[in-house]
This record gives sequence, structure tokens and C-alpha cells, in this order.
Amino acid sequence: MARLRITNGPLEGQTVEVEDEVVIGREEGDLALEDLELSRRHAVVRRHANRLQVEDLGSSNGTFVDGTRIEEPTLVGGGAEIRMGMTVLMVEGVLPVGSSGDEPEATGRGATRISPATTESTGGPAAPVTTAPAAPVTAAPAAPARPPEALPQVPAAPAGVFHPPEHRRQRGLASRSWVPVALSFGTVIATAVALIIYFATR
Repeated sequence: MARLRITNGPLEGQTVEVEDEVVIGREEGDLALEDLELSRRHAVVRRHANRLQVEDLGSSNGTFVDGTRIEEPTLVGGGAEIRMGMTVLMVEGVLPVGSSGDEPEATGRGATRISPATTESTGGPAAPVTTAPAAPVTAAPAAPARPPEALPQVPAAPAGVFHPPEHRRQRGLASRSWVPVALSFGTVIATAVALIIYFATR
């Protein structure tokens, strides 16, 4: 037989059997409790196949199943804890939610099922992923450096020998024929300036 055992609050230690449904409240209902935090009609607990279903009736402080406030009819099983106000009710005499004898999803009132979190794995083990070895990367051989073009070997000209400009350009020689001309021209100018100064001072 499904039952609710009061573990905290007024009537603590007593047990209430649930044959069809039990309305719980402060002043009205099948189970009236002197709990100031309860509404007049706080919640209802009804049979639902091999479980119980809890529905809050628009209470001010709410109804909690295993610490979670419910907003719609919620399916509970054996061992679940229902709290409303200062009163705590333990569900007994029914199968736990998620056990092997669980019934199909509820219809009509659209019950919400609260059950311990479980980890499921589907399918077989993942196929191993193989990666083809990467082809070795070889660097292309560097092109041989191009040897510098050999410059034509020009024999050095003996000092003091006159070379025409064409000959010098062909052999890569710098022309220095302007040097003696410049020196001679400078000497003439210096001499002329000296003579002008000399006669001007006489």
C-alpha cells in the first residue's frame, strides 16, 4: 500500500495511506496540518499506477520534491521526499522512479518524472581512427651558384709610357694626360699674376 510517512513538522512520525488521493492543507483537505507555512489547500498526492503523483494547488510557498520546486504534476516513487512548508513527507510502499518495473509515460495529466541522474551510453565502441603516415618531405637540391664571369686580364702598362685614349679605354686604364697640362697652365697664370703685382707696385 502506498503511504506517506511524516518525518518533520506537525504529526511527525505518523503515516498516511494513499488509496486514491490525499489533499493536504492548513485548514482544508484530507490531511489538515497546523503548519502556518501551508496554504489552505496546498497540494494533492494521488495514486498513479505503481507510483504516486504530486501536484501543487497554487500554494504561496510552493511544493518541493527532493529539493526541487514543482510547477506541474510530478511523478514520484519510493524514497522520494515531499516538502511543503515545515512539513516533510517520505514516500513509501511504491516502486522507485526509474526501476525495472516502471510503467510507460503517464497520459492525461502529463506528469513530470523526477529520477536520479543516470549516464547512458548508446552504440558500440567508437571505431579507431587511423591516420595515414605523412609522406616525407624532401627539399629540392639547391641550384649551383653561377660562378662570376671572369674579367679580362689586362697587363699593367709600364710607368711613363703614353697610351692613346682608345688604347686606355680598351685596357681599362684611367687617363691621366690632363695632370701635366693643368700644372703647366697653373704655373703660367701664377707667373703672370706675380709680374702684374710687381710692376703695379713700382
